[in-house]
Amino acid sequence: MVVTIPEKPLTFEAFLAQYGKDDRYELIDGELFDLKPTGQHEEVSAEIGQWLNYQIVIQQSDRDSAIELFHSPSLSNSASG
Repeated sequence: MVVTIPEKPLTFEAFLAQYGKDDRYELIDGELFDLKPTGQHEEVSAEIGQWLNYQIVIQQSDRDSAIELFHSPSLSNSASG
């Protein structure tokens, strides 16, 4: 018989202590998610983000400050499944 002991949720303080400077990981409801790149999807997403950022800069060129768009990688693990 195999007994599985559920892991304790990771606290925010423990997350910061271990992964605070590494933006590859995200803490959601006490669960650690690895945001590793998923290959071609990430490349396409980054290209679209760069194109959008360029278009926004062009539109804002006559103003004093430009808007900047930042790309946010998708979760590689699903919290629901």
